[in-house]
Amino acid sequence: MLQPLLEAVGLTVGYGRHAVLEPVSASLPAGRLVCLLGANGSSKSTLLRTLSGLQLPLAGEIRLLQQPISRLAAQDRAKRLALVLTDRVSTASMQGAELVALGRHPYTGWSGRLS
Repeated sequence: MLQPLLEAVGLTVGYGRHAVLEPVSASLPAGRLVCLLGANGSSKSTLLRTLSGLQLPLAGEIRLLQQPISRLAAQDRAKRLALVLTDRVSTASMQGAELVALGRHPYTGWSGRLS
């Protein structure tokens, strides 16, 4: 069996004290395509935000490359994990280089500029 890239153990996700999905355990190996299907409002985005570290779990643990995701600095997490949600980013006044730079944010220096 392949070593898991992302792993959730006993994960409960939700808002405040209100759980919307519980408990979830999953092991996602590197190099595999995974599809998450469900009806509108079935907590797919909440689960993905929690798995990516953008939202705290109510219970359980998430591991990225065998390390608890909660112990990774945001910049280190962003270098290893990317997530595209359905929220739209206004790109109307952006130049091409600025749009590309959005994906390079974890690699900028303290000034936020690309070298």
